[in-house]
Amino acid sequence: MTDQKNPRTPVSDAATMPSSQPPDSSAKSDLTTSSTLSVAPESSKDNPPTSAAPKTKPLTSPVSRTAQKDQSKNWLLLGRTQGQRGAEIVAGLRATIDPTPENRALARFAGQIAAGKTTALNPEQVGVGFLIARPLLFRKLIDQAAASDRPLTIVELAAGFSARGLHLAHEQPTWRVIEIDLPDVVTEKQLRLRDAHSRIPTNLIWRAADLGAVPLAEVLGGEQVDVITAEGLLMYFNPDEQRQILRSVSGSLRSGGVFIFDVGWKQGAEQAARAQSSFDLFSKHAGDLSLGLLKDVEEAKTRYAETGFEQFTVHVPSELATTLAVRAPDVDLSVLVVAKKPSENPPAVSTAAELPTTKSG
Repeated sequence: MTDQKNPRTPVSDAATMPSSQPPDSSAKSDLTTSSTLSVAPESSKDNPPTSAAPKTKPLTSPVSRTAQKDQSKNWLLLGRTQGQRGAEIVAGLRATIDPTPENRALARFAGQIAAGKTTALNPEQVGVGFLIARPLLFRKLIDQAAASDRPLTIVELAAGFSARGLHLAHEQPTWRVIEIDLPDVVTEKQLRLRDAHSRIPTNLIWRAADLGAVPLAEVLGGEQVDVITAEGLLMYFNPDEQRQILRSVSGSLRSGGVFIFDVGWKQGAEQAARAQSSFDLFSKHAGDLSLGLLKDVEEAKTRYAETGFEQFTVHVPSELATTLAVRAPDVDLSVLVVAKKPSENPPAVSTAAELPTTKSG
């Protein structure tokens, strides 16, 4: 949101709010033969009252690696932090392959130059289809998870320069859409939308925070929400850090809430090896994306057990795209995961069938 007296001055919600109780991670896992993991909660403590929020310690202190400022790696003038540089390159790629007015407004010239350099090293355009398909698949899964007649609150972690939150807020005026990202990214995004004369709906809220150093519950002020997404975030973290993120997210979801995220996929990385120089250039600016690669679907289901969720549905994008009538990506650089928090009153029949389950090969 912006200061009405000075449209060039962005105003972000403060990220210094009371913390809350930790999510219940005592649930035991029951691995199934499909790509869905069911976890049976031991008690009804999985849904702490909304007035309480988890006291989840930060991943690092005082600044996470995505927020560390390193001007020596900013020779393309993409940003002072690893997180902003990655967001700028992705925005540049998005504006190149899908030049909608919003995508063009949210990409800066330096990002498009960097995107051009990465694509020049990738003449076969490996991964371009994935970058087109992934946000569409996320939107489809959000719509399914948010199928309700009541007003909902949707939180997008590491929203970057994606226009999805803007579109959601416009299309669903009864929803609250909260975007969270590093302060530099939030500031730039607000200014670019203002400069493009974009109409900002009142139900779109920005909060600036380094979620590697500030607990999510603190940023949300102890509020528990319906759906949380993290597109292109968890691949920056190792498995232990990923589990900690899931525990933090679980504590900020209402009973039955859903977390939609993606994780790097080893099989996809191997398929994309012929474009390795392009990915190396991206990593040089944005950071190592191979820290938490998953080997297969079974590892996905076991890695995130006991993080406060009762069920995980793992989707291979190329297979999910066929189910959801989206053009299949050329390579699966990550897998999408839908994690469901236990319901206060579990139904007699699991609601997992409401979300399409993609089988692995």
